[in-house]
Amino acid sequence: MAEYLVEPRKITRAPVHPGVIFAEEIMPALRERHTIAEIARLLGVSRATLHRLMAGEIALSPDMAVRIGKLGATAQGCGYACRPSTTNGKLRGGWPGS
Repeated sequence: MAEYLVEPRKITRAPVHPGVIFAEEIMPALRERHTIAEIARLLGVSRATLHRLMAGEIALSPDMAVRIGKLGATAQGCGYACRPSTTNGKLRGGWPGS
């Protein structure tokens, strides 16, 4: 197979913000069963902070990345699968309303 190398000076766009990736790849699966308010509460942030993260307006801190990981968002193959974590104290009893 051919190897395609990109020269750094030829990159014409900014990298995608991790919050935008979270919004586009993980949130749709979470939103099938939960409201934005529930997801924000489980992450320990306000709805406004969650919105700003997903819009790419604020940085994704290491602490927030861990909290998102504890929601059960794990990469599998090409897509993402979301499941409650059994090790997270907040989710040990399952998702709210389930």
